[in-house]
Formats: sequence, C-alpha cells, structure tokens
Amino acid sequence: MDAPPQHYKDFSQSVVAVSVFASNILFYREGGYFELAANEKPLLHTWSLAVEEQYYLIFPILLFILWRYGRNRAFLGITVLALLSLGLSEWGWRTHPIANFYLAPTRAWEFLAGSIVAFLNTNKPRQAGNFAALLRFILILFSVFYFDENTPYPSIYTMVPVGGTVLILLYATKGTWVAQLLSLRALTSIGLISYSAYLWHQPLFAFAPAPAPPMGNADPCGAVLAPCLS
Repeated sequence: MDAPPQHYKDFSQSVVAVSVFASNILFYREGGYFELAANEKPLLHTWSLAVEEQYYLIFPILLFILWRYGRNRAFLGITVLALLSLGLSEWGWRTHPIANFYLAPTRAWEFLAGSIVAFLNTNKPRQAGNFAALLRFILILFSVFYFDENTPYPSIYTMVPVGGTVLILLYATKGTWVAQLLSLRALTSIGLISYSAYLWHQPLFAFAPAPAPPMGNADPCGAVLAPCLS
C-alpha cells in the first residue's frame, strides 16, 4: 500500500492511543465513526475496547468507595449514576453526537446495567422466565435489523438492546426456550470466534481495498496481511 506519510502518522498515533486505552478519545477528535474516511483507520474498532478498559479501571474504585456505605446504598448509587449517564447520552446525541458516541461518560450506563444485574443476582436464585427471555430475544433482533447509522446511539433507543440483554441475564436460565436456542452448537461456535473476528475485521477491511504495491516499494503492513486476504 503506497500510502502518504500522513496515513503512517495517523496509524502510529492510533497504536500509541490503543496501548494506553485512549483510542476512543483519539478517534473522537478525528471525526465520526460512520464517515467514509473512518473505513481507512485499521484500529478504529478499538474505541470500544478503550471505553471498556476505562470502565474496568474506574468502576472498582467507585464500588470500593460506595461499599463503605453499605450494599443497598452502593446499589442505589450505581443506579443513580446509570440514570445520569443515560440522561447525558440522550442530551449528547442532540448536541455533541461524536463525543456522545465515543466517550465513556455517555457509555457508562450500558456497563452499569450489567453491574445492576450482578447486584440483583447476587445470593439470589435466578428466576426462569420463558416469556421475559423471549422478549429479550425479540428486542435484540429488532435492534439488529432496524437500527442503522441514522439511529441516535447511545440514546434512549439503546435501551432496546441493553434492556434485552438485561432480561436474558435475569431470566434465560437453563431450560428456557432462549437458553436452549443459544446453546445450539452453531450459535455457540459463532460465539467462540466472535471476539477474534471483531479484533480482525476492521484491519482487514481497512487494508483490503489497497492495490498490491510494487515489490520495490512494498508496505510492511500490506505484506503481513496479504496472505490473510489471498
């Protein structure tokens, strides 16, 4: 790939940002996720990993502080923070859509929803619920096929897939229809490779359109990826 020097500079910056869990901040400053130029960024997808790592760094400290006031107050504090983050995302997509998409404060409620489920499931038997779990499945399918780049995200709309996931965690116990469906070998096989596919898909898409360079001017990244694309 005979790329201009600026591309190599941008790529180097993204590598550094990924290594310090700040790629979401870098890509926020560079532009939107669905812009045409975004397809040329091999590490664009790491923005979500950066948000995740930021959550893992901050949440234990927050929980340690809140737990000093008791379990119930810690649960209340996390719930309030989740609602504040959701409200911030609903305001953010209208006023600062790119920051709203990339930055942790407007994404925190999605992670906190999982923490709330953990509180609800701790020391309590999970309740089986075929219809609640099935509703979750329908909600997620709806978001997969209905949501697109024009859907404000994150926003109140994001409660559809997040709420669906919460329901599955709470009610899709062993033996429910959805649990049996998700336990099929074909679906579990997809699950086993999904994370690896996620890590590889953006670099492949970013480098795939590039024409093969002359042998005397070969790009090292293209040389590494060429066998994967052949």
